[in-house]
Amino acid sequence: MTPFAKSVVASTATLLALLAVERAHPANGITAIPKAIQREVREWVYHGANADDELGLLAGYYDELLNASRDTIHAGNTDDLWDKALARGSTQERLESFLLYRPKPSLGDPADPTATVVTNRAGLFDRDYPEARTPGVRRLVWVGDSLSRGLGAPFGQALEPNVERWLNESQVGDGVVGFELMNLAVEGYRTTQFVKVVEEALPRFHPDVVVVGLSDLSVTRIWGHHLACLVHDGIDLEYPYLRELAARAALKQDDAPTVTDAKLAPFSDEFVRWALATMQQSCRAGGAELAVVLLPAVGEVARLEARFEPARAALGERGIVTLDLVSTFADVPDLRPLRVSDIDHHPNPAGYQLLFERFKDELLKSPVARALITGRAGSG
Repeated sequence: MTPFAKSVVASTATLLALLAVERAHPANGITAIPKAIQREVREWVYHGANADDELGLLAGYYDELLNASRDTIHAGNTDDLWDKALARGSTQERLESFLLYRPKPSLGDPADPTATVVTNRAGLFDRDYPEARTPGVRRLVWVGDSLSRGLGAPFGQALEPNVERWLNESQVGDGVVGFELMNLAVEGYRTTQFVKVVEEALPRFHPDVVVVGLSDLSVTRIWGHHLACLVHDGIDLEYPYLRELAARAALKQDDAPTVTDAKLAPFSDEFVRWALATMQQSCRAGGAELAVVLLPAVGEVARLEARFEPARAALGERGIVTLDLVSTFADVPDLRPLRVSDIDHHPNPAGYQLLFERFKDELLKSPVARALITGRAGSG
């Protein structure tokens, strides 16, 4: 065979192989191809954000963090890097205290079906509620980051409002006349901030249940960004464990963001255990119960599963009621119609609807979770 003929054969074989791979991608919907092969092909040809970038896509200030990390190579002034990392939008107000920032109150118009940023008088991404409890109304507060807040969907079309509507439509009875599900989640918040939000919410709102939404941003190697921000700004860490952890990690005020990420990464698992234990203890002291929802972004499930394993183990150790939604998108052949864009993996309304359906299924098949959330042991 001549060299030219060999080249033609090799090129033809390569093209046929590439065609076979393309046809095996799950987006083509060919059911005759085994799902295991489709999953492998999806992984081979994945062109979206890599594993590290997917974590950043969940943060409300991903662009600032990414720019800060890239500039670390070239810039010597870490104050400039942290200014970029801490940049807030017009919907947030900076605080010189532990939480660092919070949403401004009374933003947007809840009657506008296209509004994506709406806050009530209390600065929550939710409708207004009376601070005083209404007899017979079961009150829950939901704490978390952008996935719990509902980033990516118009006001009222994310997970939390869907859950609240369903509870009021189908779960009243046995002395429960209604449900209030107050959304205290804020995009970009880390688990350190969740601990503080839970602590402050208990005496203010007197909930029956505190629901904490943990995304992979909450439990992975960049969990400590908020802690590092506090150290950089010279703000009191408040909790003895966090002070001791910062000392063990040798955090310094002049560390760049990528340096603090690396220093804190080895402590991720123990921190999650501390945070869950602290929130559980706060809830019990405040007369409430704690539940956790594990929330995925609309990304490759194989990439997400391993990130949640330490949190699952810690939740089991503490006996905390958990609704695990991580595999919600596992069998979806094409994820693109369920997320904001190829570079923003927050769910859109269709994605949040799937998360809600999975939440409902997980709740109704667990008598313990059902009784905790609804206050009715026999509800269905």
